Amino acid sequence: MQLADARIDGSLVVEHVVVADSAAWSLLAPRLRVGGSVRARGLKTSGSLYLRDCRTAHTVDLVEADVGGIDATGLVCGGGFYADWGFRSAGQVLLRAAEVRGVVTFHDSVLTEPAGALLLSRLCVQRLRIDLREPPAGRVILQDAAVDVLVDDERTWPAPGALFVEGFTYKRIESDQPVEVRSRIGWLVRDPRAGAGSFEQLAKSYEAAGDEQAARTVRHARERHLRSREPLPGRMWGYVQDLLFGYGYAPRRALTWLLCLVAAGSLWFAGHPPRRADPRSERAWDPVLYSLDLLIPVANLGYRGSWQAEGVGRAVALLLIVSGWTLATAVLAGARRALGRS
Repeated sequence: MQLADARIDGSLVVEHVVVADSAAWSLLAPRLRVGGSVRARGLKTSGSLYLRDCRTAHTVDLVEADVGGIDATGLVCGGGFYADWGFRSAGQVLLRAAEVRGVVTFHDSVLTEPAGALLLSRLCVQRLRIDLREPPAGRVILQDAAVDVLVDDERTWPAPGALFVEGFTYKRIESDQPVEVRSRIGWLVRDPRAGAGSFEQLAKSYEAAGDEQAARTVRHARERHLRSREPLPGRMWGYVQDLLFGYGYAPRRALTWLLCLVAAGSLWFAGHPPRRADPRSERAWDPVLYSLDLLIPVANLGYRGSWQAEGVGRAVALLLIVSGWTLATAVLAGARRALGRS
């Protein structure tokens, strides 16, 4: 059926039609204008539907349709796009740069071999449902799409490497079953090119929902992900920052390290006290304050210069000094990164 540049005041109705023709395009309707809806519920055809730059005042209804693919690039739809409840496609479904009011839904749909995929880059819609019946055969591309609400299902996420979300913006993510934050991070890194912006978008969605802990977890994962792409020296420094301070998102870890180092130094110097640097000094010996003075780079409690460790004690003192500087540098670097990207 060819309807290029056609004008239909009412609705285009091809419900429960079976198309026996095996041509590549069963419906060729670029720039079609429809005053009502496109109603293709239950349509069955091995060919594809070409609706590029089509404009319809109301809905596009493809419930239970079985098609070879859809190209609705540039579609403007005043209602919703319903390819759900048993919808099947053996080819790509393209809604690139489409503008749809209401909802675009692929709920309970099947994207089968050989090329079933969703290409939704630059799609603008309020609500997008991609909670399929089963994982898609091909890719799911959401690059630069903009939605208010994304609904998906962890059980039907695309395979690693088949998801593309860089530039995808959303306010909220919903699922029928709760999805743990670390699983959601796993969904994000299925995009091999996911960058800082993708992680920040996910963190902001958790913040909008009031889950600050999940947002911090996402930002922590972002730093790990970005560091994993750097050369070896950058990765090694990243491991140190992660271990000591969690890149600024686990501040209690730094305090724990400080307390452990102070405790270890205090136990050593309590049994192996250093000699007094100035015999005339009347400062009382305190292994805790001495260890703390060695650890904190910018502080001067007066103990480091009043007592002088020797032998193995000197090596322990040097280890505490180096540990203190490393910890302080990691804390400052992590805090600067966390504040700069928040």
